[in-house]
Amino acid sequence: MIMKTVPIIRRTLLTLMTVSSMSLALPSKAANFFTVSEISLELTNFSHLPHDIAAFVTQDVTTIANIGFVAAQVDVDAIFQVENNEAIAQAYSSIGLIGSGTDYLGSANVSTNLFGSFMIPVGESLRFDINSYLSLENFTEDLFSGHSTSGTISFLFQDVLNQTVYEVFRLTGILNTNNNEELGRDILKFVRGDGLKISNYYEQIVLEGNNESLVLAFSGVFEQKFEQGAIINLVAVSQTCNYDSNEVGGCVTIPEPSNRTSLLLGLLCLISVGLRSRIM
Repeated sequence: MIMKTVPIIRRTLLTLMTVSSMSLALPSKAANFFTVSEISLELTNFSHLPHDIAAFVTQDVTTIANIGFVAAQVDVDAIFQVENNEAIAQAYSSIGLIGSGTDYLGSANVSTNLFGSFMIPVGESLRFDINSYLSLENFTEDLFSGHSTSGTISFLFQDVLNQTVYEVFRLTGILNTNNNEELGRDILKFVRGDGLKISNYYEQIVLEGNNESLVLAFSGVFEQKFEQGAIINLVAVSQTCNYDSNEVGGCVTIPEPSNRTSLLLGLLCLISVGLRSRIM
């Protein structure tokens, strides 16, 4: 049995910062808050096995509490593996920020990246199952402070021989909980390509008051036939962000027009830095 696996990258980070002594009572105007973001993507039952695969994650977390406390927990996985003539790709990220105070900042950004390259013979199809979900939730006792979560999944495939790029799907969610009209806008957008057929879909949105949430989950099948044969590169990038501060602000998201360009640049970086695992 031959098995090639891109190593699982799993990192869990717990940070707790308290500047004032926890034995002292917080100021009377201190507000409690929390934000949670979660993204999952699973690809299974591939019709063809990849000959190149890669998976990696990045994360950046900041917690500052001058008056009060902020705690952050981050959990992230990325794996693409082939075993017993079966391929599976999984990406998962979860961020939680919680705290209380009047002068604080909590910020966390996480990304996962999956890459697979496939050789498709003339007249055959590339097919695989997809399960994915996005969940965001914000709570605050002070709507004049800033509490924001966001999550995106951008999933493309590139036909190397024809130099064309197709979208499998794009999922974007942004949740801002504050009283600022400019920074308080919320977004939930799901765009799918022609090759993706949805079998199950669930959506729930709560966008009022000081406790807001949104959830989108779906499963389906992607299938694309290549009459001339093809070399196909799959690229799936997810990004999650949490932001909490006594000052109004929010998560920074990548503008949609740049999504495809950034994904292809990321693909080229994967190859150039040798993060691929070749299946013999």
